[in-house]
Amino acid sequence: DQAREIDIMQHEYIKTSFRLLMENFDDGISDDFDTKLTRRLIIFIFYLILLLAIWIIFWLPLISRLANDIWRTKSMLSMIPLNVISNIKDVRIYLKKFWTARSVDY
Repeated sequence: DQAREIDIMQHEYIKTSFRLLMENFDDGISDDFDTKLTRRLIIFIFYLILLLAIWIIFWLPLISRLANDIWRTKSMLSMIPLNVISNIKDVRIYLKKFWTARSVDY
C-alpha cells in the first residue's frame, strides 16, 4: 500500500515537473524566436538606412556631375559655328540623332 502511494506521488511529481519543464522550454523558444526576429528586423532597417546614405552620398552627386558635364558639352557645341559643324561628320550625326529623338518625344 505504501509502495503504491509512493508510486502515485512520484507519478504526480514527474507529471507536474515535466509540464513545468515543457512550459519553460516553450517560453524559451518563443523568447529566442522573438529575439532573433527583432535582431533581423534591426539589421534590415540598418541595411536600408545604409543604402539610403550611400545613395545620397554617392549617387546624387554623380548624377548632378553628369548633368553638369552634359550641359557643358552642349554649351561647347553651341559655340561651334554651323559651317564647322557641317564639316564634322560625327557631330553632324550626333545632332541628327538628337533632333530626331527630340521630335519623337514631342
